[in-house]
Amino acid sequence: DSGAAGSVIIGIESNGEVSLLQPNMILTRCRFTSSLGIKIGTSATNCVIHQNFIANGQVKCSVSGSYAPGTQITNNILGYSGSNSEPVISYLTEGYIAYNTFVYPDRKDFASLTGCTVENNVCVGNQITISGNTMQNNYWPGMRNSSGITLYSDRTTDLTIKNQELSEEIAAAIADKG
Repeated sequence: DSGAAGSVIIGIESNGEVSLLQPNMILTRCRFTSSLGIKIGTSATNCVIHQNFIANGQVKCSVSGSYAPGTQITNNILGYSGSNSEPVISYLTEGYIAYNTFVYPDRKDFASLTGCTVENNVCVGNQITISGNTMQNNYWPGMRNSSGITLYSDRTTDLTIKNQELSEEIAAAIADKG
């Protein structure tokens, strides 16, 4: 229904599939427990998926090749315990994926993205499709891309150095008290 364009869905709990079918829809502060997840329809553009707990589902365009331009997926906790070959987020064009936490290892966190910006996510998956997208400041410990190349983000290095600096400061403080 075109009357749903611009709708805001807030605070629901669902164990079924939720579909965003119109432009400018917002889905926020919801909890999803089904493996069906969130589907973005062919007419949906500039949708926002923000601050949701997606315990066991995917976020993807409902039709391959229809990539939901302008979709923003931010500040979510995402898990998908289905097939290892299926990504958690897929089939998006010119989207923004940021500040999300992915909770299942041995999964593709992202795939089939085109022209997206993916930044500041905590990823535990072991594969990713990175060509044609802007990937920056994501944290993935020892992650490999689909070619088997190990990727280390700047965040991994920053966190290691910061933890080492803090450990040295704590050790020095204990020595001073001793």
